[in-house]
Amino acid sequence: MSVSTAKQELGLRIAQARLAKSVGGAELGALIGGDKTTISKIESGTRSVDGVELALIAQRLDVGVRELLGMPPRQKVLAVASRLRERGDGAAPALRRARQILEFDALLDELEEPVDRVTAKATPQYDLGEDAETGAHVARQLRASLGLGVDGVQNLEQFAESQLGLDVAVEPLGSSASGVVVQAEGGTLVMVNSDEVHARQRFTLAHEIGHFLLDDVDLIVEDDDDRPELEERADAFAAEFLMPEEGLRRIGGGFDAPQVFVRTMLMFGVSRRALARRLEQLGLIDSPTRQSYEDADIGLMFRQAGQSDAFTEFESRVGRRRLPARIEARGMAAYQRARIGIGPLAALMARDALELEAELDEAGLTPRAFDAIPLPADAL
Repeated sequence: MSVSTAKQELGLRIAQARLAKSVGGAELGALIGGDKTTISKIESGTRSVDGVELALIAQRLDVGVRELLGMPPRQKVLAVASRLRERGDGAAPALRRARQILEFDALLDELEEPVDRVTAKATPQYDLGEDAETGAHVARQLRASLGLGVDGVQNLEQFAESQLGLDVAVEPLGSSASGVVVQAEGGTLVMVNSDEVHARQRFTLAHEIGHFLLDDVDLIVEDDDDRPELEERADAFAAEFLMPEEGLRRIGGGFDAPQVFVRTMLMFGVSRRALARRLEQLGLIDSPTRQSYEDADIGLMFRQAGQSDAFTEFESRVGRRRLPARIEARGMAAYQRARIGIGPLAALMARDALELEAELDEAGLTPRAFDAIPLPADAL
């Protein structure tokens, strides 16, 4: 294929995608520092497109760079994206955001931005029964295999990424979903709801890790009312992983005292509901005590335990977003290498582009001189 023919076909695909999204030529031209005439020339094949421009165009038109280049799709990413587009139920916000993060990562693949993916450390092979005890057994095995002992795991997001090779995002998902696991080409993304308190986020993340380790992941895994045994198994994994029985028993009792109960919450980073039900399950408190903790004023409990400052931190984590560390670092590197503009980076971070650009400029994180982006030879 000649260069001129490749440019014409690229221009045609851009035109088709632009019209499908009802985006004006003037708007798209302004996005890449031009005007309506710039886009007209691109679409007619008389003007080349550099890699940064192509990335911006693809982002605005909600398509992949590979699609605009006419390259074969990455089948698994495409399958996930397709599933996410089709969903119209209550989980749609979580899945739309998952799709945005996955496609940003795929965009960086197309721009040949270096990948620094963590290789998961070896974990045991599990005999995967579907009962709750299997979930607890797998949690004990995982703790043993990674030398975690019986103490609380303090930074669960970092643990999931550095030890298990997962990508973890904490995003506002509303009341419809606490978490979701999405399998994509080369990795697994776990989404957790930032609208919930941090302790609840931790239990959700541990629950989703359970789904991941217990091979419940197809392409997309959510809470499944049709398979309650799998949800109970993932809950059992989360309870044992976050609040190991041996660790709780080592405290030596006294859990009917609010001071001990609150300290234990903080020690293991769990909610009062999760801890109360776990203690009752293990026979360490009775049912009335469990119910009294679930019904109590949580702020008052913390004050009575002399933990007012801890309660402030406990509540302040609500709404705090978090991108997967690997993808955020990769995006920042691509921006500094001038491989993407501020638009795609701001969209990834859910930030205003001008505010983010000013903040990065002040921090000295500005794009270097333009690095030519290696695209297919016949695509420009």
